[in-house]
Amino acid sequence: EAAAAEAERKEAEEKAATEKKEGGADIAPPPPVPSPPPVVAPSTPAPAPPQQQPPTPQQPPTQQQQQQQPAPPQAPPPQTSVAQLAAEWEQSCAFVREYEAAKPRGELGAACRHVALLVGQTSRVRYVVWEKAEAVVGALNALQARGGEAALAAGCSAFAAKLLAQGSAVVEKAPAMAYPLAMLATSVGARCPALTQHLRAHFCAACCYVTPHYVRRPAGATDDAWREAMGYQRRARGFEPKEQYYNRMAGYLTLWAALLQAEAVPIYDERTEQMRMEPHANPAGAAEAWRWLARLANQKAQRITPTLLLAFLKPSAHMLARRYPRQTEKLLRFLATD
Repeated sequence: EAAAAEAERKEAEEKAATEKKEGGADIAPPPPVPSPPPVVAPSTPAPAPPQQQPPTPQQPPTQQQQQQQPAPPQAPPPQTSVAQLAAEWEQSCAFVREYEAAKPRGELGAACRHVALLVGQTSRVRYVVWEKAEAVVGALNALQARGGEAALAAGCSAFAAKLLAQGSAVVEKAPAMAYPLAMLATSVGARCPALTQHLRAHFCAACCYVTPHYVRRPAGATDDAWREAMGYQRRARGFEPKEQYYNRMAGYLTLWAALLQAEAVPIYDERTEQMRMEPHANPAGAAEAWRWLARLANQKAQRITPTLLLAFLKPSAHMLARRYPRQTEKLLRFLATD
């Protein structure tokens, strides 16, 4: 077997040598033909980068361009800025001083005193409130017919001044009187819109906390000058006690809050001879009350702050809770915990 295998091997080697000579087997395949290079179009030289020109001075926009360009937005002034609150309070004080200095005399002065007399005769009876409101409106119309807008403004100023006097004298001891007085002012203001400006100015001038504004002590001012600026009333021996001052300021704020929450005026129906309450859109109302609370809450609390909050919230909390239920709850929680 080994000899046979050796013979087969030699025979195979001889056959392979013969085929190689004749050029038959074991011929390597031809190399692959390389693909022609892609035809590339003759490229144009790349353009040179533009040369940077020196910057030219910017010309101011023309009038037409200025009209087309929107004005830049201006940030609103901070609502609780000390300077802004002080400016509002000082403006109200100047407004009141101007009308106090120009009080009419003679017949016009007597007519203004008559308006103040009607305010002092108001009681907690709806019919009396309606009757006095009708009389005040008639007196203001007579003043306007006799002396024009200046006489009407003097009558409105007299009305506001007497309402404030009632607030400091009556509301402090009987807070319930704030509601008929507020109803009277709302009834007159519904038919005499000029009264609203005078009411707000007199309230702010008599009580700086209606703004609300904490009067800071001026540089170099004495204690007496500071008390006088805050609204302390002088007595025979100095100024009124702090407790009396707090109560009087609370009376002003109670009357102001009652005025803001008033949403109806009394009307006497001659056909049925009965009184009814007619809804009235208060020009200030809940928005002004919320604005006051937000301004006070964003300032650093003072010793008088709890007294002011309680006096203001008693008449107006129900209105705020009805108009802004969720926000009022959050604000009250903030005031109670912070």
